[in-house]
Formats: sequence, structure tokens, C-alpha cells
Amino acid sequence: MIRFKWQSLFLHAQAFRACGRPSVSRPRSIGPMNHSLCICVAAATAHLSLHATSQADGLNQADARDKATTLPLVEVGAVQPPPSTVHQIAPQGESPLGASQDAAARAAMQRGIDWLRANTHDEGGWLSDLRAAPTDTTTSQRSPIGAAVTALGLKAFVQAGGDPASDPMLADLVADLLARQQPDGRFDAGNLSTYVTATVVAALAALPEDDRVQLAVHNAAGALRDLQWTEKDHIEPTLDWYGGAGYGKHGRPDLSSTQWMLEGLQAAGDCAGDTHLLGCNCDNDPARRAAITFLTRCQNTKANGASWAGEDGGFVYTAAGGGESMGSQAAGEGRYGETMPAGEARSLRSYGSMTYAGYKSLIFAGLPADDPRVIAALDWIRAHWTLAENPGMGRQGWFYYLHGLARAMSAGGHDRIVDVHGTAHDWRSELVDVLVSTQRPDGSWINEETRWLEGHPEMSTIYAVLALQEALKPAS
Repeated sequence: MIRFKWQSLFLHAQAFRACGRPSVSRPRSIGPMNHSLCICVAAATAHLSLHATSQADGLNQADARDKATTLPLVEVGAVQPPPSTVHQIAPQGESPLGASQDAAARAAMQRGIDWLRANTHDEGGWLSDLRAAPTDTTTSQRSPIGAAVTALGLKAFVQAGGDPASDPMLADLVADLLARQQPDGRFDAGNLSTYVTATVVAALAALPEDDRVQLAVHNAAGALRDLQWTEKDHIEPTLDWYGGAGYGKHGRPDLSSTQWMLEGLQAAGDCAGDTHLLGCNCDNDPARRAAITFLTRCQNTKANGASWAGEDGGFVYTAAGGGESMGSQAAGEGRYGETMPAGEARSLRSYGSMTYAGYKSLIFAGLPADDPRVIAALDWIRAHWTLAENPGMGRQGWFYYLHGLARAMSAGGHDRIVDVHGTAHDWRSELVDVLVSTQRPDGSWINEETRWLEGHPEMSTIYAVLALQEALKPAS
């Protein structure tokens, strides 16, 4: 791969796009994708262009309305500016960890980064040759998932202090990602555009300040807003698709895609289309307010309004189309709750990774700590506190879960969580212990439960490194 100087990345990116990119003759197959990122920033005037592609992506607005279910209106409530995003770990000895754990976390992180550097794909980045199908399709195709995985890997390097100006490998990765940006701002024109665009935004927003990168981030943040189902798509607030984002415009919204959309806006500091990489200061952002409606409907609380909803405060995979839960599927009750025991009313089970995603998303959307939905989610977390598994899913998606837990605890400003038994847990300390003890001798991590790409050490290692970095960031 050609080495690019940081100062000319933008021009090289445009040339790289024009030249195309090499193909892979025998890409690896990963099967159907689901809620993990495993399965997942250009002009400001591209709004109409993006909407013109929605039908080509596989689902037009009329189809969406036909598939949506009508529910009672959600009361959004009072909102506040979301917390600022921290893009760098703390200097050595200045993290919230004790001295010995700080050293252990940094050593494990560096070994993971060294492994990633030594195991890039021939094309650059990680998992660049995979084939996959989203959960609501059966057709395996060349997947842009490699771009999303590569973006997260780039973020891991940059948060540890990596700089494309002095690191040719990182300069190449940035140029490759910039070259993927479409005229409408997305970083993937197909049916994984939300995942790919959000993760690339998160990576680019962590880079040292650069006008061209900031422009790419700004345009991609606008594309993420366009990927959200709202009134602009003739989806009213009474429909259960409202406020959510899906893999792209091709299908129904889900909580994982929605949390990545919010992650992208949060990383970019984007409020109502105004991007400030130093943080978001608005408290009346229509995209975030719409997202609160969808998040509320994915939560097992009385505020949900759906017939399947319980009251444990946890989250399911999606409220759209009557609701789905991987937790229900894992419990043998069917992904849609269609195989509940005879005589029991249909319900959907909350589970760990989606509850942390929901809790973090409520905070990024601007709900205050005393909002009943935030309190209910935190109560579920207290009742199901563990780092040994993804509650309700066993070890499936475990590294995704650990990363989500760390991001949520950071977003909530928590140093400790007191569980329902009254035991206080220092989440940073427990997380470091778990990840240090499960790191392989070569510096990588891998999950024996291979679902959602975690059988690939590239994916598990990136999640593990990012989780360690959350523990090493300054306390909120």
C-alpha cells in the first residue's frame, strides 16, 4: 500500500477512490450478522441524494409504514446536553486505576495493539476480506464490515496516542477510510451504512484536529441523521420505527444500530447538524429527541406502551415490528417471543449487551440521571452485574458486552456500582482483571463462542483494547 503524508491525506483519498480498490478472490464467510458491530464519515446538501437511494437500498417509505406498529406516544421529557467525549487515555499514573492495575492495563493494551499491528490484512486494516449477510437477509455478499472493524482498530491506536503524522500505517488507514466516503456523506452506500459510517466517524473524530477530517466527520454526521427513521420518511412518532436507525435504509431499526448512530453523533460532537469536535452543547437536538422515543420502546418499562413490555428496566434488540430479543431466542422462547410456554403472555427478555447499549444511549440522547428510564436501566444493571458473561446470552458477544459495559459506565460517570446485594464493584478494576487474565500469550483475545465475529481474534482484540482504554481514560 502506498504511504501517504498526513498533510495530503484528503487528496490521496480522492485519488484512491477514483482508482478503485483491489478485490479478494476468496473472502472468508462469517454467516448472518446481528446486533454486534461485528456485523458493523461529502456534501452538506446531500440530503435529497441519500433519500433518493433509500428504495434502492431495499425498503421504501411505504414499505416501512406497512411494517410498523402503532403505539401510544412517548413522553420524551426533559433533556440536557450529553457528556463530552474523551478521545485519549490518561497519562501514565493519572488514570482512576491504582498504580499496579494502571500498569497492568497499559501493558495488556500495548500487547494487544502490537498484535493488531502485526496482523493487518494484505489490503490494510482488519477483516477486510469477509462476506456476510445482515440478520434480515439471507444473501451473503462482500461485506463492508472490514471498514467498520478497521475504523475501530484505528480508534484504538489513536486513543493510545498514535498519530498518522508520524505513523505510516495509521496514515494509510485514514486515507483508506476517507476514500470510502460517498457524495452523500456515508462511508458505505449499501445496507450496512449506519454501522460503517458511525464507526468511521468515531475513529476520525479521535484524530488530531485537521480541517479536512473535520469536514468529513461533519458530512458523515449529517448522513447519520438522514439514516434515522423520522417524519422526513413519513414515519410518525406513533409508529414503533420512529427515532430508530437500522443497518441502513434497507430495513427495520434496531437498538444496536441506533446506539451506533448516537455514538457517531456523540463522537463528532454533532448537535442539530452543527458539528463541534470538542463537544455537543445543545439540549434540544431533534435527532436525539426522536431517538429517545425509540429507546423508550426498546425498554422493558411501563413507559414503553407495547403489549410485550415488562417492568425489569432492561432492553431488548428492537421494538420495531412488534419487537425482537436475542435474549428470548437464547432462552428458547423465540426471537419474537413466538414460542412462549403455553398459557403465558408474550414477552421479550432483556439482556446484557443491549441493556448497556440502551443505558449509554439514553445518556448520549440527553436524559438526566434522575429520569425514570435511566434509573430503571441502572437498576437492571445492578441486578445483573457480572463480567463473567453477557447476561441472558452466556458468552455470546462477550467482548462486545465488555466494551459496551465500559462505555456505559464511563458515559454515566460511574466509579463504582453497588449491586442488589449491597456489594460495591469497581468496574475498572474488575474489567482490567478479567481482560488481563484472558489475554492470550501472543497478545490477542478470542471468544470460543464465535457468534458475531468474536471467533476472529481481530474483532475480540479490538473490543478488548477499547474496553481497557475506557478504564484508562480520566474519570468523568
